[in-house]
Amino acid sequence: MITADSTRESVHAFAQAVRDALTDLPADEVDELTDGLEADLFERAEELGGTDGFGEPVVYADELRASAGLPERAAAAAHRAGMRELRDGWVAAAAAFWRQTVATPFAREVTRAALALRPVWWVLRGWTVYQVFALAIWGAYSASVVPLGLGGAGKNALRWLLLIAIVLISVQWGRGGGCRAAGRSTCSAS
Repeated sequence: MITADSTRESVHAFAQAVRDALTDLPADEVDELTDGLEADLFERAEELGGTDGFGEPVVYADELRASAGLPERAAAAAHRAGMRELRDGWVAAAAAFWRQTVATPFAREVTRAALALRPVWWVLRGWTVYQVFALAIWGAYSASVVPLGLGGAGKNALRWLLLIAIVLISVQWGRGGGCRAAGRSTCSAS
């Protein structure tokens, strides 16, 4: 059972941790920010049934700091700057690795082969879209690689027509046909 004394102690400890997170500020600003903090926290603890919902004292201190329009903690800003440098270093290393990798003869051949297989990807994209439509329209029982005779010849023919139409649209889109129809002279194949 949570007693008033244990709650008061927890609130006091949390408030002290908040004050500790504000030590980079002048003492008068800390006093101004934390004036009445324990009373507010104790009231909130009574509503919540304890101090578990308070979160981290450092986060609470950062919120106090932000609501007062004060600058962020120097440590937090330095940490973010360090993380930004680390991320930028990783991005630069990955870009250099990628440039070095694609410059090899093997990578050029793989790229050429992948580009030659684009029509296969267009057909696969159309087939995937058909599968999504089939699942949405006819449900899970209709899941198959190609439309099979589920529900009679009429439904089967409709399913085949839908599959062929979607694949043709996907191939035409991949060839850039949609761009030419829209009046653009340059398109990028998808």
